[in-house]
Amino acid sequence: MAVSREKQSLDLVLVHERGYSNHPADGPTMKGVTQRVYDGYRKRKGLALAV
Repeated sequence: MAVSREKQSLDLVLVHERGYSNHPADGPTMKGVTQRVYDGYRKRKGLALAV
């Protein structure tokens, strides 16, 4: 069975986006999701901000 383009693309992206980083241009980032984006999501959902 052939691997989908989405799966191939995701595999390529995750090579660079795995784990934690704290780059000055992005700030804290886990698996490609910045803390700022995650906080915004939690706020929209009415959830407490991560500590």
